[in-house]
Amino acid sequence: MRIANGIKEIFDQSIFGEGYDLTMLFDHKQLPFSKKSLANRLNFDQRVLIVFGGFEGLDSIVDGDERSKVTSSQFQDLFSLRGQFDYSDYGVKTLRIEEEMFMILHTLKDYIC
Repeated sequence: MRIANGIKEIFDQSIFGEGYDLTMLFDHKQLPFSKKSLANRLNFDQRVLIVFGGFEGLDSIVDGDERSKVTSSQFQDLFSLRGQFDYSDYGVKTLRIEEEMFMILHTLKDYIC
């Protein structure tokens, strides 16, 4: 896990020289992922980048990066999978970001660990 200080750092400071095999964006303003759609795209030998949009969503991240000339829609196009975690089965209306991160990583562990 690492924290990027800007949009450019997300991709430019990859620990993998060739970049990532799969890039995933979890953001509240996207359509929900289904576990089946995730399972169809993930496998154990991929280098995966997971970006969480945060409480205010992706737009606030893009707008807050003064060094980048990227728009929100251009940034979204950099990701092979975009969506939000479907937590409707859990009986809650919203989740805090740290709860959502834990649930997403727990769900993904069966496919990428």
